[in-house]
Amino acid sequence: MGINSLKTKLLIFVFTILVLGLKAQNSPTLKFNYLTIDQGLSSNRVYSVLQDREGFMWIGTSNGLNRYDGYQVKHYYYDAENPYSINSNEVYTLFEDSDFNIWVGTVGEGICKYDREKDRFIRYAEFSKQSVRNIIEDEEKNIWIFGEGSFSKFDKKTNKIQKLSEKYPIKRIQTACRASQPNEFWLGTAENGLYLVNVKTDAVKHYTYNKNKPNSLSSNNILKVYLDKKGLLWIGTIDAGVDFLNPQTEVFTNYRHEESNPNSLPINRVQAFLEVESKLWIGTENGGLSVFDPLQKTFINYQYNAKNPHSISSNMISAGQGGLYIDKQGRILVCTGFGGVNIIDKYHEKIAKSYIPLTNSTVNAIIVDSKKRVWIGTEGNLVKAENNKAVSYFNFPVLAIAEDKNGVIWIGTWLNGLQFYDEKSDKFIKIKHNPNNTNSLGADNITWIQQSKGNEILYIGTTAGISTMSLKNTQHFTNYKESNCSQKIDFFMDYKY
Repeated sequence: MGINSLKTKLLIFVFTILVLGLKAQNSPTLKFNYLTIDQGLSSNRVYSVLQDREGFMWIGTSNGLNRYDGYQVKHYYYDAENPYSINSNEVYTLFEDSDFNIWVGTVGEGICKYDREKDRFIRYAEFSKQSVRNIIEDEEKNIWIFGEGSFSKFDKKTNKIQKLSEKYPIKRIQTACRASQPNEFWLGTAENGLYLVNVKTDAVKHYTYNKNKPNSLSSNNILKVYLDKKGLLWIGTIDAGVDFLNPQTEVFTNYRHEESNPNSLPINRVQAFLEVESKLWIGTENGGLSVFDPLQKTFINYQYNAKNPHSISSNMISAGQGGLYIDKQGRILVCTGFGGVNIIDKYHEKIAKSYIPLTNSTVNAIIVDSKKRVWIGTEGNLVKAENNKAVSYFNFPVLAIAEDKNGVIWIGTWLNGLQFYDEKSDKFIKIKHNPNNTNSLGADNITWIQQSKGNEILYIGTTAGISTMSLKNTQHFTNYKESNCSQKIDFFMDYKY
């Protein structure tokens, strides 16, 4: 059972410095771990990653699709004799929609959708011979497919596809993302600049490079567009670095490589972005990874170093959707052109090394409680480390750990419900789902636990939705499922950070 996990080293990094606060300044040091063909990937050329609702990690490569459960990698390949195989081995784009469907975009052979029940794929002939760059869901749950030769809408209610390439004759689309306003998309192209398209009103804005206008777009050759949490647009270009656009002012600000400045962008070909807290992570082609501080206007650069076994493994970062990705444990995954998936803990700079013996090396959750004890949830047990001693509990997966305002430790398990620690007996008290009681825990598979801002409520993420529980009454739960909850679990995941 590998839910919400990736393999880690037996020597783990423990969050002992968390007691000092997570908002400390980042240091330039990062340690990269790897998931490559040595661990079972079908190729080291990785385009995209996605963690689905069940915690499986899907990895699109130049030689097939991979599903990683924390222990083993399962491969999916194109098979000319099997109409339910993926439609191409070159998997460029991965996307999970709000109904938990996994969509697979390929190079040259369109899209397919994963059938979970039958472990097979449904192909869509309408997109054959097309390279898919981005797959996006809108407010009405429509699926939008963007690519060099495609601009289409898939209506999940009617199962119909509407091709819009003639309606919006935008050539050579390389990248797309949703805009701040409903029904709007940002589109970046090769040679034709940037577009803002409103698919409701059909309004189109076109931005291009103008050498006579200092604050115009810096290049018409765009590899990536990315909207941050503030609604600001970041644009990766093929030859002019990074452009930043405030849609309200329509003024472009450019950042590019400066030969004499080691704190500048390492190279001007930029093709991936990821916002993590207040920093912008930037992937380049052959320039490695860069972390940009918008306040200081400086870049910290990470490149392959043959003398450092934990440097980034390749300087080519993928331009695919999910080329830079953050999973539910807060780990940053970097898809590379030659070095597989690189894995970084975003809090690595704030932690201290500690050697704690583990019987299971796949770590799902770590906290340091108010008594400075370290709690570690793995795929096989729970470990409590205190005063240089480690105690093990259980023989099943522990996926989530939290401490409430009263100092009580809560854990979320796979199949064994919600449990809390009784200090006097040194035992855990179990709370499980009761199918005959609508106010019991929503499900026995729990993926995260979070205390409310007022500290009176626990939010509990389960495979059946969200359960909430008052600390004053631990036997009464309010359950929210997709049908009766407009907020998705992802909202609470964002709230945690």
